[in-house]
Amino acid sequence: MEWTGARYADKPTAEVSTWIDAAPEDVWPVVSDISLMPELSPEAPVRRVVRGRP
Repeated sequence: MEWTGARYADKPTAEVSTWIDAAPEDVWPVVSDISLMPELSPEAPVRRVVRGRP
């Protein structure tokens, strides 16, 4: 059976927001660059591309 994630649909979630005082075109290259994740987040010490290219 294929897992669809539906089992988490009714569980509690967490959400955080923050204000970044910069233009979207300046922020997007940083937040969308997967290669920076190990540098910027202690929760993601390594990265591995499963499909495609980063």
